[in-house]
Amino acid sequence: MNAGFAIRCKERLKFVRSRITNANQIRVLDCPCYHYGWVKPDEEMLRKVTQWGHAHQFNGPQWFEIKWLNWHYETVNLGVGWITWRRAIRFPLHQPEFAFQFALPVDPDRRISIKNHLREAIYNARIETRRVLGGTGEAWTGGLCLGTS
Repeated sequence: MNAGFAIRCKERLKFVRSRITNANQIRVLDCPCYHYGWVKPDEEMLRKVTQWGHAHQFNGPQWFEIKWLNWHYETVNLGVGWITWRRAIRFPLHQPEFAFQFALPVDPDRRISIKNHLREAIYNARIETRRVLGGTGEAWTGGLCLGTS
């Protein structure tokens, strides 16, 4: 895990560079921060991967089509350019009550076409090659927790 942070959004608060804000008061809290940045409806996820600060580091529309729209329980290498998660899993611990509004429907019996399996296999081979050869940065092969139980 990385050293995460949470921001209380206010009107004049802005990011000045990466994860650095113009906040004049910083307070460290010793409590969990639940991050639902990868638990979004399709329209919001497409906007995220094409407009966020890392959009230039990978092909967001291609990732969205191959990985997001065809996601199934066996999907691996959820790479978004500089980093890859081995697989997505349901978060196994307690979550706050509001988390259930983020639960996305997943059909455990969903069948993926052969064409989409092949496209995903090619995508995975590129991610794995980049990871093995050193790629363009850090490669983390842990799990990305999505949704609620």
